[in-house]
Amino acid sequence: MSARRTSRFGITGYDPTGSDLLNTIATIGNNFLDQIDADTTGWSSGVIASRPAAGTAGRIYLATDDRTSSPNGTLYFDNGTAWVIVPTNNYAAGPIGSRPRTGTRGQFYYATDDTTSASTGTLYVFDGGAWNIVVTGTSPFSTYKDLYRMSGTNISAATELLNTTNLASAVPVGATTYLIYLDPADYAAGARTVKMRLRAILLTDATAPGISYTYGLYPVASWGGASGATPTIASLGTVVSGSAVTFSSPGTSAQLQSVSADFAMPAAGFYAIGVAPSGTAAANALTSHIAHLQMRQV
Repeated sequence: MSARRTSRFGITGYDPTGSDLLNTIATIGNNFLDQIDADTTGWSSGVIASRPAAGTAGRIYLATDDRTSSPNGTLYFDNGTAWVIVPTNNYAAGPIGSRPRTGTRGQFYYATDDTTSASTGTLYVFDGGAWNIVVTGTSPFSTYKDLYRMSGTNISAATELLNTTNLASAVPVGATTYLIYLDPADYAAGARTVKMRLRAILLTDATAPGISYTYGLYPVASWGGASGATPTIASLGTVVSGSAVTFSSPGTSAQLQSVSADFAMPAAGFYAIGVAPSGTAAANALTSHIAHLQMRQV
């Protein structure tokens, strides 16, 4: 699948190339990203020299050291081609207690002592009836969103890979190729830092497995596949630091979930989500494993 970006904020998705499950997921994801792109107004603040280049329609930037229109800074609007100054009669700044009770539709007020949306202040816009907070930053992904959902069943005595087929059997390393390609550049949003986490889910039946399971994001270390054979993942590297989630000795008929620590998005490359058991599960102990790889920009 080829990468595609939304028109306003440049959020990366992937164009489907077929009708299988993976392409269906891509289509659903693109629709979700397009809706976020259409409904979100991003703003940021800083010195005028740090203002990004124009070209993403709808962005708002408060230049805190620019006194062109106000002693408290100058508000700019990105019209898709250039940054234009928001007229002073539509913009004011000061403490939240000095904000007018009412305003005119489209009027902005920057509350310099209000840390509701940012430590440096909060930007409000009057909609004709009330003051509303303008979404902070240039990214709609300030809270975690799913990038990939993988699943598998009945992990054996070695690390196995989860896949995109809903609750199909997990597969041992070397048997097939269940891949994720990650590139931090695809998720860059101005000065924000991309963070990831892994949400793991484990279900057990009426027999306790008698072992522990550790989920993690693994880089692909080497490849297999002789001439005339399907390519495979031959081996995995060391689990990405911070991505591990462990369920220790789960009991019977358990429904468990947990999340990893925040970790930095790793270097661009191929990855897989694996589950490592601590040993061999008890007879008749059947398990289901689901993992959500999630991302946010902070």
